[in-house]
This record gives sequence, structure tokens and C-alpha cells, in this order.
Amino acid sequence: MDFYSILRQILEEKGLSIAEAARICGVPDSTLRSIINRKNQTVALDVAMRISLGLDVSLERLNGIEGQKEITQRTKSKLLPEEEKLLSSFRSLNRAGKDYILQTMEMAVVAYKEKPEAQKREA
Repeated sequence: MDFYSILRQILEEKGLSIAEAARICGVPDSTLRSIINRKNQTVALDVAMRISLGLDVSLERLNGIEGQKEITQRTKSKLLPEEEKLLSSFRSLNRAGKDYILQTMEMAVVAYKEKPEAQKREA
């Protein structure tokens, strides 16, 4: 299934209009309308994240990956304690706080990303 059809299905399940969903997700109304009307198969990661968080659905489901609960549970069990704390704190923020953290994270990744050799040593 394509992204637009999954999104349309989720909106129907939750009884939300495009305008309501856009407000909840913190994305422009025109963005959600465009995804559905143009029948987008994929969307940018930042838009998918906002939709996922706003509608309380997994990225796996939005991307049409079957067995989403099993995948999400396996992913959660592999998180380090510091990653779980980071995720929990992020989820407690309002939209402005989440946007700030996402922007800061992008800058931090550019400045502090580990080299592949260092990542192998930690594993």
C-alpha cells in the first residue's frame, strides 16, 4: 500500500478530516491534502515523523510494513536505557519543543557523528 492510501485509511479510522489531522500533526493543511490528492507513495521523513507522532501511529504502519507491533516491540527492546530516556522525554514535549529538539539533533549529527570504526568498537 502507498503512503497516501494508508494515511487516508488512518484518517477514516480515527474519524478525522484532513484539516483536523493537519492541526494535530503540526503540518500545513496543504501538505496533507497534497499527499492524498497527488497519491504520494512516499513522503519526507520529517513529515512522516510529525504524522506518526500526531496521529499516534507507528512509522512502520505509515510505510505499510506488515507485523508492525512485532517490529516495534523488537525495536524497543533493543534501545539502550539512555535512548529510552531520550525518547520518553521527547514524547513529553509540546510541538514547539519537539521541533526544537529535531533541529538541534540535525546540527548535532553533523557536528558529532561517530566514524564507522568507533561504532563497530561499541557493538
